[in-house]
Order: sequence, then C-alpha cells, then structure tokens
Amino acid sequence: MKMKTKRMIKRVAPVVMAAIMVLGVIGSVLSSMVTAYADDRGSNLKNSRLLTMYNDIDVKASIGAIPGQEVNSIITFSNKGDNSVDIKGVDIADDESPFSLIPDEDLFTVPAKGTYDLNVRVDTSGAAPEGTYQELKVRFDLDKVDMEFEPKILRNAIRVSSTGAKPSKTAERVLVTSDDSDTGYTEVEGSIAKPRMDIKIASSTPTSCKEGDTVDVIVLLTYYKDRISLQGSTISVTGDNFSVVNGMVSRNLQYESYKYSGSEKYSKAVRYQLQAKKNLVSGYYPVNIKVEYYDDEETKTYTAENSFNIYIEGTKDGDETDTSKVDLPTPQLIVDQYSYAAETGNDYIMAGDTFSLNLKIKNTSSIPVVNTVVTLEEGLGFTLTDSSNSIYLDRLGAGETMEQNVSVRAKPNTSTPSSQTGDIYTITVKFNYQYINDKTYNTVTKDEKLAIPVIQKDRFEVGEPEPPMMMYVGEESGIELSFVNKGTTDVRNITAVISGNIQNPGQSQYIGNLPAGEESSASFTFSALEPGTVKASITLSYEDSNDIQREVVKEFTVEAQPMPTFDDMGMGDMMDPGMMEPVDEGFHMPVWGWILIAVGGVVVAVVVVVIIRKKIKAKKAQEDDDEDI
Repeated sequence: MKMKTKRMIKRVAPVVMAAIMVLGVIGSVLSSMVTAYADDRGSNLKNSRLLTMYNDIDVKASIGAIPGQEVNSIITFSNKGDNSVDIKGVDIADDESPFSLIPDEDLFTVPAKGTYDLNVRVDTSGAAPEGTYQELKVRFDLDKVDMEFEPKILRNAIRVSSTGAKPSKTAERVLVTSDDSDTGYTEVEGSIAKPRMDIKIASSTPTSCKEGDTVDVIVLLTYYKDRISLQGSTISVTGDNFSVVNGMVSRNLQYESYKYSGSEKYSKAVRYQLQAKKNLVSGYYPVNIKVEYYDDEETKTYTAENSFNIYIEGTKDGDETDTSKVDLPTPQLIVDQYSYAAETGNDYIMAGDTFSLNLKIKNTSSIPVVNTVVTLEEGLGFTLTDSSNSIYLDRLGAGETMEQNVSVRAKPNTSTPSSQTGDIYTITVKFNYQYINDKTYNTVTKDEKLAIPVIQKDRFEVGEPEPPMMMYVGEESGIELSFVNKGTTDVRNITAVISGNIQNPGQSQYIGNLPAGEESSASFTFSALEPGTVKASITLSYEDSNDIQREVVKEFTVEAQPMPTFDDMGMGDMMDPGMMEPVDEGFHMPVWGWILIAVGGVVVAVVVVVIIRKKIKAKKAQEDDDEDI
C-alpha cells in the first residue's frame, strides 16, 4: 500500500512543480508590468513639471544692429513661475538670416517672478541687408535636465540698419496741437507718435524782480519715462536780459537731480539761477526754455520749447525807440492734461462706448484772462451726450487751472476694419478769451486737438469643450475646443493651455494666426489621477484685431471611475490597491504576487490530494472485487 502511494506521489509531483513554475512566471510578468507602469507614471509627472517650468519662461528682445559690425545687446528672460529656473546652452539662430547672436553666458538662473538680462553679441560681419527680421528661434535647456523643448520665438526682435535703429514701437495715447510753435506737445506721424515732453515753470518761480536781482527758476519736465531716454538729452534756459549764474546755460538732463518740494507733479526738475541785467526799462522780459531729447530707443531726437515772462522793475526811462522791452505777452490757455475712461471700466475706448472726458485747462501766463468760452467740436468719431459743448469761465487767474468733465460717445462705426491697432480720432477744443493790456480788452482765439484711440469690439468667439461623459483612471481621453474669427482682421498668436487635476497639466498648443472668417480648434489628451470628479480648463490666449492681449478660459468636468479589475477565481476582493504602489528601483516581488503563488500552491495541493484519494479509492475497490472472486 505504501509503495503504491509513493508511486502516485511521484506521478503527481511533476504536475505540482510545473504549476508552481507557471504561477511564478505569471507573478514575475505582472510585477514587471507594475514596475513599468510606475516608471512611466513617474516619468510623465516629472516631464509635466519640467514642461511647466519651461513654459513659465518668456523671452523678449529689441536689438538694433549695423551691417558689417558687431554690437552688444540684451535679451531678457522673464520667469512668471513660483520657482527659480536654471538655464543652460542658449542658442539664438535664424538659418535664413546672415548674422549671428552669441550669448556671453552658458549657464544662469532666472529668479522666481523675476527677470534676467542676458548679454549677447550681434555679429553682422556677413553684411546683412537692412530690414526687420520677423522671427528668431531661441533654444535653451533646463540645467541638469535630459529633455528637449520646442524653441521660443522672438518676433520682430532685430532690425539691421545703417543707423543701428531698433524695431519701432507704436504710440498709445497722444495729444495733437494745431501748431508746434512753443508747446512741444505730441504729434502723430501715422501710427508712430512723438514721445511727449511737457515743460512748465514751478509755482515757486517769481514772476517779477528788480533789475540786478537773482531769481530761482525751477523748470518742471513731465514725460513718460518708458518712452524717453535722457542719455545725451539737454536743457537750456536763455534770455537776452538775463544771465545764468552758478552753472552752465546748456546742461545734460541725465545728471540733473534737483529735488523740488512743490505740489506740482513732474518727472524731473531742473534749477537755474538767473540774474536780471541792469539799466532796463520796466516791463516784461522773456525767458526761453529748450529741451532736446531722445526716444527710448535712442535713435531719434526731438525738441520741445516753451517760454515765460518775468516783469523787471528797471531804472531806465523808456522811449519809443527802446526795443529791449517787450509788450505785455499774450496769455495762453492750454489743455494741461486730459484723461478718459469708459463707463464699462476699460482703460481704452470701444466703438459704441460712452466715456467721461476729463479736461484740465490752464492759464500758463502771468496775467489773468476773462470772458473765456471753451467749445468742444465733436469731430468725425464722437458725439457729446448729456452735456453742452460750451463751457464759460468768467475769470481764470495767472497760473490757475480749471477742471471740467464731459460725457462723450464713440460712434459704433468709428474704427475702420483695416486697422490693426485701433484708429486715433480727435476732439477739437476751441478757446475764445480776453485779457487787458493798457486798459484795452484784447481777444485771443486758438484751438487744440485731443487725440483718442478707438478700437473695435472683439468678435473672436470660442465654443464650449465637449468632454466624455465618463472615463477610467489611467485611461487617456481626448477633448477639443473650437473657435471662429467673425471679425474682419486676423486674430494673432493663438495659444491654448490645459490645466487642472489631470495627469499632465500645463500642456500647451500654439495655433498661430487665424484669418478673418475662418474656424479652427485646439485638441488635447488627458487622463485622471484618481477616481472622482476631474475639474480642468482650457485657457485660450490671443491678440485681437486691436493688438490687445486677451484670454478666454473654458472649464469642464468629467467623472472618473476606477479601472476595472480581474476577478478570476474569486480573488478580486483579495487585491489590495496598496499592492499596486509603484516601486522605486530594482525588481521586488509584490506581496500580492506571493499571496497569489501561495494560493495557487494550496489549490494545486488540494487537487493533488483529491487525485490521490480517488486513485486510492479506486485501487481499494479493485482489490475488493478481486477478493470476491
């Protein structure tokens, strides 16, 4: 009996061993799959973070180069992220451009929410033809990161010209005057505006003195600092009957640093000491101020001039042939400042909008004016609403300012469809006033034009995303966002970015320009991180037909379900999700693998026992039959 049992075990043992080996192979394969899944998931998360860091970096430049020469310039790297970024291996190239840009540094750090100016050498020794080059590709890597990124694109970043001029910029708000004789106010030259420089005299400057006296003349200059460069700019104050003491007549504005403590607003103050000459006839004598300045790119020079009069009490008897004395000057009223704001709260005027126009009218002279009528002429693009177009002032004293608000509406068809930056329309301000000279009323008429840019409404329409009704965790799903340009001009630089609690947030897609009347879309694939509600959004940024940067955010949600599990042999309940945690390195048999093998072994053992018992029972039955015989 024992021999028979041993023979039976010998027959079944190979079967048991083979079953155990098969279970081991299955466990090994499943473990390898889990390891690969963990590696892929960790790699995707890491790549997503690196891509976000890369996308947080913006690159800007404005470079002026001279054919056949090498110049130094700057490319600015801006970081809008919350972490500093280490950059290496910057390469700036345009295969079709006959010049090269060579960075001075190979490794640098751009601080969080900050900028870094990278010095570059621009070599045009290849006799690059003059012109503005549309696109430059800036390639760079993140330090200690083995991952390739798409290059950043610099548009209109370099201009090659014999003067070294940089790419030009367009104006925003400008003031136009009917004459440029002595105000120095801004002109409009197409869409390029002369940078405005306002000159006035501080209220502390005396309006009268005695011959031989020394007076402090404080000149206040007002300008947009980001549009004017003071490097090489000069100021001069002159007068035939005054001499400058304690300083030069012409001075470099860059090094003038006088601190004026008056209430007037200004960008820079300059102090002159003038001494009135002797042996003069009592009367008003002019002081002339002239400023020569550069634009912010230091490529063009402009001139602004103004004058005022000081009354000198002299000792010389006057006669009809005495020409050193001037007649009482004609007082000048000007629009000292003006501003406008749409009722919708925007800082620009939209065609069809009603806005409040604020005027500050100033008497710049040292004598009062009376019986003043200020009239606003609507012009081509505007109409006045809820207010008269005339303002009456009984008296405006020397140096005084009057403020007035009027309600204006931009006509719906003001801006032309062909405009890319909005059109500039004017409102004419006419002055009619009087002043007294030698007991006689003298009448003055003049006008100024206020330039106000008007833009068309944005007609770029974005649809709604259509996410799947349901998705499984770990399964990739697609989503599409469509949009159409219903305007009459191109919509430019369209970029789409997806974000949210998804596997790879921060994915970016550059669509480019969309012509008028055309439709396009942005598509992404995404997957859920965990079961539950996936909340995500697609952000579409673009430049509209008015060159205004705009952004549209479309949100969507999807319900994510756990990935279905196999329930073979009723073992599904024994599969602990914790057993699927990714491993860090090497191969380790997961706990559930060992459990599966052990259970398999138990099953095999039970099968073997059953088989053996059947064999024994059959054998015994046969022996009983033999005994009966």
